[in-house]
Amino acid sequence: DMALSAALTLAPLLCSVQAAWRLTFSEDFDGDLVNSARWSVPNGGVHGSNELELYLSDDVWVQDGHLTIQTRYNPTRCIPPNASNMPGPADGHGWCIPTNSSTDNKAVQHFNYTSGWLDTEGHFAQRYGRFSVRAKLPSIQASNAWPAHWLLPDQTSAGCRPDPSACSWPVGGEIDIMESYGNRQLAIDQNTDGNVFGTYHWANKSGQDLHCGGSTLEKRCSPWNFSGSYPGQGIQADFSTDFHVFTIDWNSTSITWSVDGTPYWERHNGDRPGTDHSAQICSHEMYIILNTAIQANPPLPANAPHYPVTHVVDWVKVWEWIVTEPLDSVATPVLRA
Repeated sequence: DMALSAALTLAPLLCSVQAAWRLTFSEDFDGDLVNSARWSVPNGGVHGSNELELYLSDDVWVQDGHLTIQTRYNPTRCIPPNASNMPGPADGHGWCIPTNSSTDNKAVQHFNYTSGWLDTEGHFAQRYGRFSVRAKLPSIQASNAWPAHWLLPDQTSAGCRPDPSACSWPVGGEIDIMESYGNRQLAIDQNTDGNVFGTYHWANKSGQDLHCGGSTLEKRCSPWNFSGSYPGQGIQADFSTDFHVFTIDWNSTSITWSVDGTPYWERHNGDRPGTDHSAQICSHEMYIILNTAIQANPPLPANAPHYPVTHVVDWVKVWEWIVTEPLDSVATPVLRA
């Protein structure tokens, strides 16, 4: 009959449609400069997460196919932000103007350490997909060093423009692809020294930050069969000796973290059921941040040993999951170092 004939005619077409990954962003850090069409590099950036560093553009450079973020003892004075020089958004980011002036100004801030930050806000953002960074991390001997690859909602993107407040932190969510803590006493006490961690932040109705930390240090997301740290509790690691690929797979219902193709941590919509704090996977376009911070706790003396350190990035790649034909026209994600 006609219905059967139509079905048989369509069958080969339907079978030939394949699902695959399509590369949407690829940064190999070729050349001698950071590509300003893709990345912003703050000079005088500060961050509010109880950190000691001042972000300077001098601590970010591209050479020999790699991006380097340097973190160093570098006493620097900085004039704090005001209404006329980029006050910064309400999520804890701010700006100041580096100065060599020795003028006695009580408003001038003093930073013992400087480091580097770059991000794709206003240049590239994507909702869902696979985000991967191949990098070599700073020495774990550098106390309080805090390298990270992470995502925040891009308030300039189409999905955020109708209501930017819905994309502010922590309401809009935060995905930390990778964090690591140099010589952090808490990690040493928990036998996770040198591990990398994955974290997802979201907020309840009051805007309180609620996060499922990718580690056994955070108990609020149990029960799950993932320790959330890699390579895991009781296994000391050092990601500063070679390059590794840090990845998330993010969709509307879940986020999965992996290192060199090995998944180690997963979060889902509805985690922590039965409360008004259950997790909701973020659904906004998010931009990429690469940085190294310095935690203020435990206290770090001026000119601490093992500094300067470098955080070296080989490449950053992003894919989206699509239905395509034919399959071999689509780039396959690289998951291993």
